[in-house]
Amino acid sequence: MKTELKRLGPTRRFGIQCRSITGNMPNSRRYESSLERDLMELVRDEPDYERLDDQPVTIPYGQGQTYTLDAFIVWKSERPWLVEVKYREEFDRQWRELRPKLRAAQAYAEARGWDFYVLTEVHIRVPKLKAVKFLHGYLHWPAQPDIEKRILQALRSGPLLAKDIVATAATRGVEPVAVIPVMWRLLALRQLSIDWDRPINMAIPISLAA
Repeated sequence: MKTELKRLGPTRRFGIQCRSITGNMPNSRRYESSLERDLMELVRDEPDYERLDDQPVTIPYGQGQTYTLDAFIVWKSERPWLVEVKYREEFDRQWRELRPKLRAAQAYAEARGWDFYVLTEVHIRVPKLKAVKFLHGYLHWPAQPDIEKRILQALRSGPLLAKDIVATAATRGVEPVAVIPVMWRLLALRQLSIDWDRPINMAIPISLAA
């Protein structure tokens, strides 16, 4: 996807802030609040995701003032997002101060063919986030071709509950405890599909990915 934005390093200093934490994701992306960290966790799981640049640009506004945005998300098949991350309480409390900054960010994004969003915990801390965090632990689980084949065959006739998939695949010397992580790995790799609004447990229906 074409974009005018180059890969830039953080453009503001990180320090101790009220209600915030700082750190790095495994991909070296920097976050300065748990909400930003959760956004990184959530978007990197999207099939259309290409990359997220943290602290991407500092834009001018008002009388010689500047404002640094939190994230720039590049998608494979849609317009990039310029993003400000705020807790809803802070957004409401700081609205007068934020309004000129957000207007400047909106104009900046529109001039470059991007979309601008303010994302709060309402948008980020959705049920899928918990599922995504759980499944990330299985992305690097060793491949087990025989068990994977059994799971995929069990689902060819239609969706099954997770516990029924395990019962079907755990035959001929394969223990259920060996099937479960392989099933979650296939789901993490998106070879299987679920309703992301439901909690992941052994009672969740699972189907083959479309």
